[in-house]
Amino acid sequence: MKEKSIYCLLPTPLRLKRRHFIFLTSAGIAAIGIPVLYSKLGSIEFPQLLAQPELLESIWDRDTISGIGQAYLETHPSEDRQNRLVKLLYQDIPQDKVDAGQIAEAIKRDFQAGDLVEVDGWILSRTEARQCALFSLTSS
Repeated sequence: MKEKSIYCLLPTPLRLKRRHFIFLTSAGIAAIGIPVLYSKLGSIEFPQLLAQPELLESIWDRDTISGIGQAYLETHPSEDRQNRLVKLLYQDIPQDKVDAGQIAEAIKRDFQAGDLVEVDGWILSRTEARQCALFSLTSS
């Protein structure tokens, strides 16, 4: 007696031709990959105030702030994208209330909590360092 394979027992509509399988697989990969890629690479809109460390602008020029930002990014490579930095800054600053006072409060909380980083010999709050990094990414 001749054995039939399972493939032959499937009803005709369930049988896939190779080109249909390749098309469906490609469509599935694109459906998953495109949103992930967009979330990693897509640009995010944010108030320019986030990328302007006001207190530091009173003591440093733009090149120095950009250099501090680049140095921070070199030591924190997981934060080397605008989207990531904006999301991290929004953890401490409400999105609907981005103003100089809210940013100053976030910096003050960083100092009180000891959330400080050393960048090129300077001790900065994490918020200030992230602002410098965002400045360096947006000014170039």
